[in-house]
Amino acid sequence: APRLVFLVALLAGCDGQPAPRAQRGHVDLSAFDIERDGPVHLDGEWEMRWEALDFRGPAPDGPPRFFEIPGAWAGYDWHGKPLPKLGYAAFRLRMNPPLADEPLGVKITGIFSAFTLTVDGR
Repeated sequence: APRLVFLVALLAGCDGQPAPRAQRGHVDLSAFDIERDGPVHLDGEWEMRWEALDFRGPAPDGPPRFFEIPGAWAGYDWHGKPLPKLGYAAFRLRMNPPLADEPLGVKITGIFSAFTLTVDGR
């Protein structure tokens, strides 16, 4: 069965100032004020490994590739070939989290596939 793996913390919402967008698999939220700016969507370019379940070891097919989240991979150009509608991939977003007095939460919506969420290796 196809499997989708997410390796990232997702914080939903964003009613305050716009959060920085993820670029090339990284987002810096260290200056973002959760109390003032509210929750944040982590949209943007996430690192992607097609037909992989994790990011252990070097990428099997060359330098890192980045994929726009949210988005659908069907037809996405992967080394000169379009990706099929069905398949599996690992996605990763490295982040400098916002400074917060309270623990941060995770809210995931709109995923209609199996997935595993890993945060800080857990």
